[in-house]
Amino acid sequence: MKMFDSTSDLIAVFDFNNSAYKDIISLRDVKVGFSIQREYPDSGRFKAPKLPSGVPDSVALLYVIYAPKEFSVDRVKKDLVPVDISVTIFSKWISNHFEYNFADVNCPTKESIEASRKTPRPLGVSVECFFDHENNTFISANGREYSPIQMLDFAYNAHVETTGPLITATVASREWIRLMFQKYVEFIRYYLLEKTWQWEIEEPSGKFRYSIEGYPESVIRKRPLKEHVLFGYPASVNVIVLFVTIVIVLFSVAQLFDLTLPFVVKILQSSFLTLVFSLFCLYVLDSFVPKLLFMFMNMLIRFRARFY
Repeated sequence: MKMFDSTSDLIAVFDFNNSAYKDIISLRDVKVGFSIQREYPDSGRFKAPKLPSGVPDSVALLYVIYAPKEFSVDRVKKDLVPVDISVTIFSKWISNHFEYNFADVNCPTKESIEASRKTPRPLGVSVECFFDHENNTFISANGREYSPIQMLDFAYNAHVETTGPLITATVASREWIRLMFQKYVEFIRYYLLEKTWQWEIEEPSGKFRYSIEGYPESVIRKRPLKEHVLFGYPASVNVIVLFVTIVIVLFSVAQLFDLTLPFVVKILQSSFLTLVFSLFCLYVLDSFVPKLLFMFMNMLIRFRARFY
């Protein structure tokens, strides 16, 4: 698959001519990545401290990191490489000095610092996206396509908008909800479907939309395992253990709370009915429950995409 080998290759896809971005610096601690700055809008709620000349001291600093280390190449879709864009507030003076020196013309004025402290500071924002080498565009986590500059604008605007009256809580809430959905999806896929029911869910090559719409049944593979027989029904050890565990838990709850269900009592009085209902329950647990979990996982994936 196509990948950039140097930061200059990544910078080349951006058209920074006549743009609001300036001061590009290649990052040293990553193979491919750079930082760039942009001033805050005068109409925004945050007022940056200014030098005596009126030039803003604090700017929005954007980090663009191509193919971060936490992403492994074998998980990357065809021609789509993950990119992290983070935005934070950056003081040019504080980055090089321990304290303010108001006698220095390159130091922001005391009055502008005090005025700035009365305004809401923008929160740090991190945006996950993909670079599409085939079209030289970016694709956000919810599947929308952006030009390189538009992707930077998206991250920058998300950072600036955190100064809104309710945006701070909203951004934090959306991030918490998205991570919560992600944890649920991972639990269902890896701990239930893959470990308990021994399903394999393949990542389709070149199908980025599956990460926001869920997976089709065509990507499911069931691992061939040695099956054991319970009540005449062949099932894997994990399913049998799960079935027995459920029976023990239900029996324990019934005994603990002294529950008497006439329907269940009648079934247990007949060996034939006990066998029939046990086979039916085991079949449902082995065949229908994982399909329902698979559908529920896809539903969570679609909900998760709404909170990017």
